[in-house]
Amino acid sequence: MKALAMPTLALRWSVLLTASLLGACSSTAPYHSPSLQADQLTTLPSARAVGVLESDTPLALWWTQLGDAQLDALVHLAWKNNYDLRASVARLASSREQLQAAQGARLPGVTLGAEASHVRLAAVESRSGVASIADPVQWQASMAWELDLFGRVSHSIEAAQFSADERAALSDDVRRAILAQVVETYLELRGAQMVAANLQQQLAMQEETLTLIRARERAGSVAAVERMRYEGQIRLVGSRLPGLHAQERAARNRLATLTGQRLDAPMLALLDSPVPLQLPKAMLADEPARLLLRRPDVRAAERAMAVAAAREGIAQADLFPRVSLLSMLGGAGIAGDWLGSEAGRWRLGAGLSFPLLDGGARRAQLRAAGADMQVASANFDKVVAVALEETDSALSNWTQARRRNEDLNTAHSLTQESARLTRIRYQEGAESLLGVLEADRTALAANEQVALARRDLAIATARCYVAMAGGLDVAEVTKQ
Repeated sequence: MKALAMPTLALRWSVLLTASLLGACSSTAPYHSPSLQADQLTTLPSARAVGVLESDTPLALWWTQLGDAQLDALVHLAWKNNYDLRASVARLASSREQLQAAQGARLPGVTLGAEASHVRLAAVESRSGVASIADPVQWQASMAWELDLFGRVSHSIEAAQFSADERAALSDDVRRAILAQVVETYLELRGAQMVAANLQQQLAMQEETLTLIRARERAGSVAAVERMRYEGQIRLVGSRLPGLHAQERAARNRLATLTGQRLDAPMLALLDSPVPLQLPKAMLADEPARLLLRRPDVRAAERAMAVAAAREGIAQADLFPRVSLLSMLGGAGIAGDWLGSEAGRWRLGAGLSFPLLDGGARRAQLRAAGADMQVASANFDKVVAVALEETDSALSNWTQARRRNEDLNTAHSLTQESARLTRIRYQEGAESLLGVLEADRTALAANEQVALARRDLAIATARCYVAMAGGLDVAEVTKQ
């Protein structure tokens, strides 16, 4: 009976190991990236009102359409010095080093140890049978190499690789966000400058009219109350300038932070001189599939799914044994006699670690990894939906901003001409001062609305291109 015990036990372990191997072969399905086919995605309704982007049409340097070389310099400086971007680049470098560390698990691990001491040996420890002073020395080199039979090591490397890819995409998304912030802050600065310039121009014209009113007051043809009413309107208009200058300063300070410069940097001082914005006459919209493939937040969400799938594979592999090859070479002896054949020792074998009882912890970890995969999948679907929403809304806002800008330009021309003719009529005595006041107020409001409409149209243009991830190819050149 005892003779049959060992083969029966060995047979049982062989069956158990075979079942484990078969189970590992069907542990997890390989990960496949979700398909982003054009026929499976929703269309962009607002894209019908704009031009279609050809496959070879670049989105790079779209901000140069605004006609200010200083903006281009600010964008590239932000991509180089921005604090958030520097942190993002450091996180990307960290993830790449973690990938290098994970790849090291493919190779055998070798450790070397040595020990030397000066001791008094008792009689029973000494070779001569007499107590003596000796210098024992021992050393050994050990090697352990895990065989990746169930994919734990390969899934760990995949998780590190996909995590590095996710970090790279997130870094690109930081560049996209910085581009949006720099351009919008710059446009807010230029918008404040345009409104201030229009107010100053209007104040100069009103001062000329006030001079005429004072002359008529001295001649007795105009009452003092009319002069005070008109002068009060001029003061009200002028009171808006400090607020606009404060907006301009706040925008300039924000640009300093975004570009990593001092608040008194010479480049920022160059922004004191207003530059008229050159608004693009057309907008190009991309098809949803190409748009989503270019968006870095979509790429990051897809890579997060890949990371979750790899970690699920790791959790699955932890259910099975870990098999390693082990070896050791070393020696031990008294100083001067520890390298001989008598002092040498070696070991060669294999080790197996099998989780038999763990209270269901590994199964729970596997279920948790599966839930994390579902979270990543839901987040990917959300990011895709938000990307399409942002792009369509940006295109719609641009279309409406362009129409508003066109209507206000027409209204501006009419109100300016009306104010000019009203002043002429007032000089000729055919118009009352009340009519001049009303004409000036209307012209001033139209001036301000036109300036703000130009700024809003430029911002709407920027948001469209940012939503379509334009300019990131230039960022790749800047990173290098």
